[in-house]
Amino acid sequence: MPATVLEDPLGIAAVFSDGTSVSMMVNVTAGGKTYATRNPALAQEMLLGLADLVHPRTAT
Repeated sequence: MPATVLEDPLGIAAVFSDGTSVSMMVNVTAGGKTYATRNPALAQEMLLGLADLVHPRTAT
């Protein structure tokens, strides 16, 4: 499955051919602090480009 850009919250998700999945959000809270992008439009464009680079492959 190719990667999918998530809209709210902004992030990316993918399921790989071995069944593992991952999702990463742009804005995160860690250690009591919130880390957010200053330019959400640019972040979304970069995620769209990244999603285009993720291709399904056959497990070997």
